[in-house]
Amino acid sequence: MAAVEQAFYQQPPAVAQPMNMQQPPMAAMPQPGARTQMPPGWMPQTADQSGKALGARVPPSFMAKCCYPACAISGYEHGDPTMGIFEGKALLALILELLCCMGCAVSLCCWQPDPENIKGDGTQRTVEQKCLAGFCVGFLAIAFWENGDFCCGPDGNCTWCTEEAVKGCLFHFIPGVVSLPPLDCCYVMCCWEPNSRFFRRSLDNHGGGAAVVGAPVQTAAGNPPLWQVGCGAPVPAVVGQVIVAQPAIVAQPASEPPVAAQQYGGGEYGMATGNNYGLPK
Repeated sequence: MAAVEQAFYQQPPAVAQPMNMQQPPMAAMPQPGARTQMPPGWMPQTADQSGKALGARVPPSFMAKCCYPACAISGYEHGDPTMGIFEGKALLALILELLCCMGCAVSLCCWQPDPENIKGDGTQRTVEQKCLAGFCVGFLAIAFWENGDFCCGPDGNCTWCTEEAVKGCLFHFIPGVVSLPPLDCCYVMCCWEPNSRFFRRSLDNHGGGAAVVGAPVQTAAGNPPLWQVGCGAPVPAVVGQVIVAQPAIVAQPASEPPVAAQQYGGGEYGMATGNNYGLPK
């Protein structure tokens, strides 16, 4: 009995089976608003031998409290010679200094440097208002930024003779030789730019103590600049989330039967008995 011919249909490809392939994590992508660079004026931190950050706030010297009482208090508590002169005991010292030149009575008798009163980042010093600082203390604003005090550093050395401060000192005294007024305020306002290489910290400073990772370790006594500690320019940090790619779906190749000859111009073909691949009868 002749086999019943059946129409031949090419079987559709097998359904692709998903294959989970573990992809390597992608690079960290910063979140919107994430900090990608340090704030302007930020100085690289240094650490002591126990891994604690060194502070940058120097208790004002006797000469600083006598000659610049309001700025000395502001410099210790705010880390800036003018940012805090209009509040607290610095304001009282400023008023007395303007009225009767007795502001030192506040800084010497009514105020003590207390680490609990330090505001902001105690490892930093700034001179944000150059015009006001140049008007109030002249080139001593540079001496304060570099060393932490207007007159005498924590190591006992004069702060007027360090790198940039000595330039401002020359602008203060040399014009007097030719009967000109001091020009150090103009130098501070228009010419001076803080250089991180000359920023100094001492092991005896206040404002530090927090654990810090990866900072250069300062072991030498005194008040060395950052370039001697081996601390370079601050490296911007990118804060973000690690995003892992979803597993990719890879299609498996379909298992197809041999191609029928009729696809290439053959005649009418059918399924022969016992033939599962659509070969000619």
